[in-house]
Amino acid sequence: MKKSFLIFKLFSFILFDTYCQVDTKIYIILDSTSKVEIIESRNDSLTIELYRFNLEDNIKDLHFSLDPDGVLKKHISTVGTINNRKLEFRYKNLNKLNKPILIGDLELKNSITYEELKRIKDFDSLIELFNNVDNIYIVFGEDYVYKDYYYIAKKVSFEDIKSGL
Repeated sequence: MKKSFLIFKLFSFILFDTYCQVDTKIYIILDSTSKVEIIESRNDSLTIELYRFNLEDNIKDLHFSLDPDGVLKKHISTVGTINNRKLEFRYKNLNKLNKPILIGDLELKNSITYEELKRIKDFDSLIELFNNVDNIYIVFGEDYVYKDYYYIAKKVSFEDIKSGL
């Protein structure tokens, strides 16, 4: 009896753990009008790029969340004033272990544009989203189409900074 109970518990844990570990990818799409400061440093074996987003704007309220299947949901509501908010993402390629990739437009399911980022009213929920997703990519969008609607994407890490720094 104890053996079957332990097997049931183990099976339940594996099933639950598998369900909770959705391989979610968030794509942040930039274009030529995106106001992003890019700071680069390179040597023979290391490339580091820092992407600083200044999200000050007076626009609509957007809220992003993930459903249980890992699909990005976008909620739009009222107009508000948004000031002094910044995001930073760091791209690090050490010994060519994090090379840029080509991604097709059909793969960009969970995408957020720079303009949508500017419209976020609940900035804390956006920070929470980025803190809870391991796979964030900066995608060089429509202005940077490679071939047949493939885009260059770089896997980045979210740097949690305080507004106004």
